[in-house]
Amino acid sequence: MRVSRSATQEQETVVEERPKVDNRAGEARPTRTPIHGYRNIIGVKGIRPGYHACWVNEDNVERFLDGGYDYVNNDVKVGDRSVKIASQVGGRISKNMGGGVTAYLMECPEEIFKDENDRLNKEVDSTEEGMRQSLNSGQDGLVGKVKIGRLIEDAL
Repeated sequence: MRVSRSATQEQETVVEERPKVDNRAGEARPTRTPIHGYRNIIGVKGIRPGYHACWVNEDNVERFLDGGYDYVNNDVKVGDRSVKIASQVGGRISKNMGGGVTAYLMECPEEIFKDENDRLNKEVDSTEEGMRQSLNSGQDGLVGKVKIGRLIEDAL
C-alpha cells in the first residue's frame, strides 16, 4: 500500500497496488479466450486414462457401438466450457456440428483403438504397394519413379 500527501492538500490519498500475476496467492487466473481467431470448440479434456475419445456423427453411432465404443459418461470439458454429464439429455454429450448433423462424444479402450488403426494401416499399405508396383513397372509408358509415403507418426 502506498500513501501520498499533496503539499497543497492536507488529505491523504491511499492507493492500493495490484498484486502481480505471479504473486496472487492461490488464485487461478482463467485462460482468456481470444475474441478473434482460433477457438477451441470440439477439443475434449478429462477423458479417462487408457481410453480414446472421438466425436461420432449420429448416422455412425450404431457402427461404433458394435465396434466396442461407448458414450462418454463422466464429466469433461468440451472446448472452452465444462460439461456436466447430468445436464445432458439422456446423459450423452452431443454437439451440433452444423448442417443438421449432431455428433456424440464416444470412447473406447486404447487397445481397441490401436487394433482398428493397425488393421486400417495394413489395408492402406496393401493398396499403396499395389500402386507402387503398377506405377513403377513402366508398363504405362511413363518414365520416372513414384514414391508414396506417410508421416502419420509425426502428426500424432
